[in-house]
Amino acid sequence: MFALSLRLKLSRVEGGVFSASPLVAASLLMAARLDRIEATLSNAKLLDRLIEQSARQSGVDPAKLRLNYARDMGRAILGALGESDKAKRIAAAVERFLLHRSRLRIALTAPQGFGVMDLIRSPPEILQQFEVEAVAE
Repeated sequence: MFALSLRLKLSRVEGGVFSASPLVAASLLMAARLDRIEATLSNAKLLDRLIEQSARQSGVDPAKLRLNYARDMGRAILGALGESDKAKRIAAAVERFLLHRSRLRIALTAPQGFGVMDLIRSPPEILQQFEVEAVAE
């Protein structure tokens, strides 16, 4: 149906994170930092099936429906992440992936690290903390 690969690089992770005590593990996990996350999506046959089924049900040409999905997904990403160059890079890669049934790779690197407390910011502010690589091959 599809293949998803996810890689994480964490720092400041102490062995106590794997403690049997949830309180100890949670407090140490709060100090951990995310340095990099990379996701790769490929072989998205499930997406092709969903588009074909939706096209049959609505009586629309599958190619046109795929184009509409790609455009709408790009707009949704920009709506959620803002209009920054980083958000536009992600949106463009997702659109290319949807249009060309290729392989999508998105990597976010946080030079200063990203911690749990950084989640209190808005999605556009969070994205600005990361270096973004977004490629549809």
